[in-house]
Amino acid sequence: HWRKQIKELAAAGYRVYAVDLLGSGYSSKPSPWDESVNELVNGENGRFYDDEVSIQPGIEKKRVLRSPSIVEDVQLGTSRGGTRRASVDLRHPLGSFYNFYTWSEQICDFTRNVVLASNTGAEKATLVGNSKGTLVSLQAAMDAPDLFNGAFLINPTFREQHSAETP
Repeated sequence: HWRKQIKELAAAGYRVYAVDLLGSGYSSKPSPWDESVNELVNGENGRFYDDEVSIQPGIEKKRVLRSPSIVEDVQLGTSRGGTRRASVDLRHPLGSFYNFYTWSEQICDFTRNVVLASNTGAEKATLVGNSKGTLVSLQAAMDAPDLFNGAFLINPTFREQHSAETP
């Protein structure tokens, strides 16, 4: 459905970009076990207090937000409508670079280097996310609020997509 929306939004005068997230659509799909790729692109690298920050020469990585990798005593919903409390590990449970932090960095970099650098005078962009892109949009807006004036969420997937989902 989003393909039809792009055409209509563009016809109404909006600049519209559709980005294939790393590992999706026509983008590259490196092996999630490739350590050299993991070191270069994993959005979790350097994000948490317990990380050793190692930046390779020539690669600039900005980290605005740093937090603990495990958040203690979080109230979560259950499939039966109740609640439970758990410690939530914010890292991908398998250590994969296919995660919301990586995709957030991809969107922030694209916005900074393409969308806002295209001599239109725009100072901020509006994110429109569909399905898992809704969580990516929210993460990008939190990571770089200076780039975005809002996020429009379509068909959001709010189920827990991390290790907190396991009992």
